[in-house]
Parts: sequence; C-alpha cells; structure tokens
Amino acid sequence: MEKKKVFYQRLKIILLLILAVIIFLSLAIAGPYAIDKAYDWPCKMFFTSWESSDVLAYYGTLLGASATITAVILTIKFTRESAEKDRKNAENIDHRNIGTPVCFEFIESCDFEKILYTLDNIHYERDKDIDETLDNVKRNLDVIYQKARVNHAKFQVIYPNLSKELNLYFSGFVKEYFEVIGTIKVSLVKDEKSIFCKKSALENLMSYNNVSYSKFLDIIRKVIFSYDCDKILHIQINKNIDVGEKDDKKVK
Repeated sequence: MEKKKVFYQRLKIILLLILAVIIFLSLAIAGPYAIDKAYDWPCKMFFTSWESSDVLAYYGTLLGASATITAVILTIKFTRESAEKDRKNAENIDHRNIGTPVCFEFIESCDFEKILYTLDNIHYERDKDIDETLDNVKRNLDVIYQKARVNHAKFQVIYPNLSKELNLYFSGFVKEYFEVIGTIKVSLVKDEKSIFCKKSALENLMSYNNVSYSKFLDIIRKVIFSYDCDKILHIQINKNIDVGEKDDKKVK
C-alpha cells in the first residue's frame, strides 16, 4: 500500500517535470516563430519590427519567468515540508506526554520488587495464622497479576506502531512475569520446614530483577524517546540493546 503511494507520488512529479519541459520548449521554439509570422499577416495586426535583440529579450524574459516559477514552487514545497515536519513533531510530543505515564505504570506493575515485598510479608511464626497469611499473600499476588495484565494492554493500545519483534518481546516478558507469580503461588505451603521455598523464590527473583527487568527498563526507555506515530519502530533486542533504524513505512 505504502509502496504504491510512493510510486504514484514519484510518477506525478515526473509527469509534471515532463509537462514543464514541453511547455518551456514550446514557448522557446514556437513562440518566436509564431510572433514572426504574426508580423507577416496580410491584415497587419502588428506593426512592430522584429529584430535579433528582441529575440534575445524574449528568451531572457522566458528564462526569468521560468526561474521565478521554479523558485515559487520550491518555496511552496519547502513550506509544506516544514509545516508537515512541525506537525509530526508536535504529534510525537503530544503522544510522548500521553504515553510516558502509561509506560511508567507498565514498568511499576511489572517490577519484581513488588513480588519481593509481598513475599517478605510471609512470617512463619507459631503465634500467627499461617493459612490467613498465605491467603493474603496469594491475593496480593493476584492483584499484581491483574495490574500487570491491564497495564500491558494499555501499553499496546498507546503504542500500536511497534515492530513484531518488540511486541513479541514485551508479551514474552509479561508471560515470564506471570509464570513467576504462578510458580510462587503454587510453592506457598503451610509447613514451617518449607521456608526454603520462600528463600529460593527470593533468590530467583533477585536474578530476574538484575537481568530481565533491567533490560525491560532500557527497552521501555528507548520506546518512549524513539517512538514515531507515523513509522514502525524497530529496536534491536540484544545485549547492547541498540536502537535500529525506523521503517519508513507508515501505518496503514
């Protein structure tokens, strides 16, 4: 779709250039000839003499007019391009103002520290109701799960022009986050001897927090500052997390 649009735009420019060249050559070649013949008409409509200096003046006027028209066309084109660029910049700034809070909510809801904090509330003490404690923790984990799911959906709505690779990455990260929550919920037991489950979960979460979450933050930051409403955004997902070039394809 976009390739056809670009093709038709280029074809239009080429046809206009051909038409301009034809008009210029017609005036340059046929113009003096027509004027000369007009002086030779029997009815003598024109009585001004036609000399070589007049021919040069005619071509000078023609070239001047052509230069003026070209300058006007280029000025109009430049003005339109500048206005379109300003419009796009303003649109991207407005989108960034709207999208940044959504990104922050997405980041906050997928923070592994939230799970760590929830697990830290587990205390295997004899004077406490272990059932009630574990139920509260599970409910808190359910709340974390729902917030992450909702904020991921909002992020997808606000940023529709992400590449397939980026969408797969974010979906994979959220899925991984949900799997961690599910694994922890299953591992929660009442047996005081199983406290190692909590310690193991905390150790695993710390490794996730140091590696997976830090990469997630970096990519989100690049999405905020690199996103263009009219282009598909590509970010090369690797250890260096380099931003790739943006596709010139506009959204259909």
